[in-house]
Order: sequence, then structure tokens, then C-alpha cells
Amino acid sequence: MMKQISEYYCHGRAAVAIVGRPNVGKSRLFNRLAGMRLATVLDKPGVTRDRLYAACSFAGKHFSVIDTGGLDFSTHQDLLQHIKAQIDVALSEAEVIILVLDAKDGLTALDQDIVSYLRRRGKPVVAALNKVDIPRNAEGVSDFCSLGLPHLFPVSAEHGLGIGDLLEKVVGYLPLTAEEACQADQDRIRIAVLGRPNVGKSTFINSVLGEDRVLVGETPGTTRDAIDTQFELGDRKFTLIDTAGIRRKGRINEFLEKLCVIKALKSIERTHVALLLLDAREGPTAQDAHIAGYAHERGRAIIIVANKWDLVGSKVSRKQFERDLRLNFKFLEFAPVIFTSALQRVQVHAVLKMAARVFWQYSRRLPGPELQAILKEATAHHSVPRSGGRTVRLYSLKQVAIHPPTLVLTSNKPQTLHFSYLRYLQNRVRDHFGLFGTPVLILTRRKK
Repeated sequence: MMKQISEYYCHGRAAVAIVGRPNVGKSRLFNRLAGMRLATVLDKPGVTRDRLYAACSFAGKHFSVIDTGGLDFSTHQDLLQHIKAQIDVALSEAEVIILVLDAKDGLTALDQDIVSYLRRRGKPVVAALNKVDIPRNAEGVSDFCSLGLPHLFPVSAEHGLGIGDLLEKVVGYLPLTAEEACQADQDRIRIAVLGRPNVGKSTFINSVLGEDRVLVGETPGTTRDAIDTQFELGDRKFTLIDTAGIRRKGRINEFLEKLCVIKALKSIERTHVALLLLDAREGPTAQDAHIAGYAHERGRAIIIVANKWDLVGSKVSRKQFERDLRLNFKFLEFAPVIFTSALQRVQVHAVLKMAARVFWQYSRRLPGPELQAILKEATAHHSVPRSGGRTVRLYSLKQVAIHPPTLVLTSNKPQTLHFSYLRYLQNRVRDHFGLFGTPVLILTRRKK
């Protein structure tokens, strides 16, 4: 069975796949990187059959590591074909591949076949020559140089030897995180275009650029990859990310489409502003709200774009449409709504101007004295509910981060604060500073 999308997505982290022939120590290496015993380890082949995922961190980089079964091309047994299919999934998802080789057994013909197989993937391969903790095993290391791999690291997965050098090379191939990308290009606004299949995402991109940069078709699922396009409008620099349409999990049948959805979800991690495109003819749907939830949970600024408004006619007014929208998307009360026709190029550039305004809000630093005054005024107007007969005190409200504006609320009993009161404070902050388009995150902390 295929894994669920949430497992594929693995919280938006880049992925590293561990592959190799049976019984070379892949699961031992996986457990070593995971920092715990997650994979079963036995000295016989075929123990690992499905994919295992674990979170890993090294040198400030956070990524997912994937353990796979032993790769063997010599048989067509159903079980081994199932293992190979699972390996193909991991390779499709991974940015970097760790190929585990066995120094004890020496170089084999199957190792050579696997290297040829991985080269066709076109992804960086870092070779881990395992079991070199025994001196006699290290004698044949030079034989593996004939594979022509650029990076070969002698390691011992069992004893942790050489793992640091291996990981240092691996993380060098990983893509920038959203925070790193932001620091690398602070002036460029990254905008992800999200939505269900066939709501006009690619048409919107082409209308913005004034050319057919991405393929457009009436058949849902025309876009397969998350496509980045950089351009400038006036004095602002933008990166537009076109994504595949996101269906409900129950309706995703094709394996290729699942991978496309994974890429669409990962694109949210490296964006500032998410454009949620709706088909205005159908109105807001439950799946639209579900997609918006992905962006909202990850703290992204959001603009709602009601596309194909030219096809609605006089059946629904903009005021009525927005009323229904707010009723169904209560968690997006801060998100502005723009009515467009991507095909007719109506209000398309207005979306970009709004994105620039929203990005400014998303990057705002709020004055500390004003935040403290808001807290004092808010508690005087609406006191904090008591907890267990004891008074809950709020001492300070300070900003600690941007993208989005993130505040820390210090209290004597932070664990008792109800989410509704935190939302009340969020609204007071939003109203005071006129914030729109961006979420406001409030974290709580106990006063020492």
C-alpha cells in the first residue's frame, strides 16, 4: 500500500534515501542517523520491506531520512518487486541518495548494477562504505573506487565511525530551507499559487508574465511540478511558484499525482505569500478550506483569489460571495479577497500589488511599548479567566520573530490560557496595527 501524503510530506523537510543491496547495513545506518532504534536489524537479507521515515538534524540542517529494503535485480519474485517499488518511491522523493556498500564482502556485480541504476536518476549519490571498523575489511576499500563515484566515505554504522564526514557531504546537497532562502534573497517576494485542479493556476501565471510560460489544459492535473519563475514588476522582485492541483487524499489514485501533491505542499515551506485560487463559479468548497489550512498551519501570509469571476455573471454579487467565503473560512478572516479573470487578465496585477503590501505586513516589527500597552488595555477590557480559583496574570507581550509576526506572552500560568483568549489578543494586536494578510502567532511562556 502507498503511504499517506502526510507521511510522504514529512513536515516539509528535504529527504535523504538510504539504498543498497540486501544486508549491507542500511537499517543500522538509518538507526544511527535517527538517533534511536526504529528499524529492525538482523544479519539476514529481506528484513526491511517497506519505507521507514525519521527526522534527522546535522549542522543546523533538518531533513528526513528514509530506510529502504535491499535492492536486487536478479529475481522477479512478488516480494522483491514490492521492495523495488518502495525504493523507487523513496528515490523519487529524495534530494540526496546515500548508497551503502559492504567493505566486508567487497565490491560485487550487484553493487555495480545499483550504481548504474542510480546514475539514471540524475540525483547526487554519496557512498557509505560500511563495516570498516575491522582492519581487514578496510583493505579492499580501493576496489570501490572503480565505481567512479565522486564521494566515498568509510564508515561504521554500528559504532558511529565516519558518520560526521558522511553527513557533512550529504547536507551540502540539501536545498535551502525557507529561512535560509529568505536570508539569501531578502528582497525577493516568493508567492506560491495554490488551489484545486483546474481552477486556473497556470493561466494566472501566464497572465502575470504575459507569455505562455507554463502548460495550460482543460484536463485537471496538467501541471506536474512546482515551477519557479522569477520576474520584476516596478521596483519589486518576485518569484512565482506554480503548483499542481491538490485533490482530497481519497481521490488521489495515481502514484505520479501523489508525488506532485507532495511537491506542491513542499513549495509552501519556501514561500512568503500563498495565493489561494478559487473557481468563483463553484464558490468556496471544503477542499479549498483544506488547502488554505496547509498554508495557515505553516504561518504563511494568504491572499484569496476568486478566479473566473467573468463567468459568474449577475447570479452572485461580490458582497454575497465574500460573505459566504468568510462564513466558510473563519480562520482566514485576515486574508484579503480579490476577484480576477486570469484568462481576460483582469485584476491580475492587482494581486501582485496586494502581495507586496501583504509581504510588508508579514515582515513587520511591532514596537515593544505599544505591544505592552495593548496587553494592558486588553486585560483591563476583558480580564483573564481564573484557573482553579487562582488568578492568571499576564506580564509581557514581546515580538520575537517575523514571517509571520510572532509574539511571546509571559504568564504565571500559561498552560491554562484558553485559545479563545489568545485569539482575542491576536485580534487586538491586528486591529491596533492594521495588520492584514498575515497571521499573528502568539506563543506562551511561564515567567521564571
